[in-house]
Amino acid sequence: MLIYNVDYEDLLEKGARAYEEKRDLDLALGFLEKAAELNHEDHRQYMIAGFIYQQEGKLEHAFRLFKMALKHNPRSSLAWMRMAECLFDLKEYEKALRVIRKAVELEPSNPKYLDLEGRILLMMDRFDEALETYRIALDKSPDSVEALVGAAWALMMVERPEEALSLNRKANSLSPENVEVEEQYRSLTSKS
Repeated sequence: MLIYNVDYEDLLEKGARAYEEKRDLDLALGFLEKAAELNHEDHRQYMIAGFIYQQEGKLEHAFRLFKMALKHNPRSSLAWMRMAECLFDLKEYEKALRVIRKAVELEPSNPKYLDLEGRILLMMDRFDEALETYRIALDKSPDSVEALVGAAWALMMVERPEEALSLNRKANSLSPENVEVEEQYRSLTSKS
């Protein structure tokens, strides 16, 4: 690949766009490799490459890249969250929980991080803790569809179906086309 007079920022952008717009993995990684030659200390190249590998389902490789990003920027809550997502998808829930809690520690008001923590707790059958996590998320972001859906699942698991249905209805009013909300509604109403 021939690249002339391109700076680091351009290479990052070209790498991200090559994947986002063209789904050209080789081209995207080529740009990111060239960026690494110019500045191997910046965490963003590792984040972008990690995200690409995560989208491709190459979770172990993505995990390693997010870990490299943290080596260069240990306070990147997004890198911690992405690592936790990889571990979650690999069904390594204990590790995923430890990692997502680092992201939450850095950004305690981020509803996406709290949602992932709640989903991990649900998968671990720790329903009361999941419910508490979703309560915190909803206190910070009352219209978070993800938190409403997660809290409704937790309420279903602790056998509080009326409250679960109420949260599901609110989620549906906020996002009527959301497939997960529709599936949850069917699950809730089939149990009654």
